[in-house]
Amino acid sequence: MGLRGPLKIRQYVDFDVDGKMFRVHEITFRTEKTEGEFVLDIPSKEFTAEHARELAEARAEEIDKAVG
Repeated sequence: MGLRGPLKIRQYVDFDVDGKMFRVHEITFRTEKTEGEFVLDIPSKEFTAEHARELAEARAEEIDKAVG
């Protein structure tokens, strides 16, 4: 149960409510029990490949448990 297949990762620039620019990594993943893709965002200053995989695996397990 959990993460299925490789992760897709892209970096982009976003703006907060005060107009300050910040970089974000968008992680796209699939789960074993669902169709489609799910996305989570990680601030670039917190991003590592290992951390991204851990977060995606945890989220995938939550989603799979929710759908039964």
